[in-house]
Amino acid sequence: MIVDAARMGTEPGSFRQLPIGTNDRVPASTYGLFPSFVLANIESGANEAILIGIASADSSLGKGLSPVVETVDLALKELLRRNDLDEIPKHEFHV
Repeated sequence: MIVDAARMGTEPGSFRQLPIGTNDRVPASTYGLFPSFVLANIESGANEAILIGIASADSSLGKGLSPVVETVDLALKELLRRNDLDEIPKHEFHV
């Protein structure tokens, strides 16, 4: 599982399960790292691979988490701790 900041066109602090794929039509960007590509390449050897994006409020280097993202980060950690992945919405990608 990878959880990373992502540009998804959603409000800061929102989080989504992102599709895993290797094609050029990526519905969200994770700021230079393409974890969807990484996960797609290891997915065959794993039972499950999940990519979760969190929309950041400020993507400047060295800024740390904004208050809204920090609050959501705690809520997301609790969902993951409970293995409650069904409560994490899937990112809808429209071409």
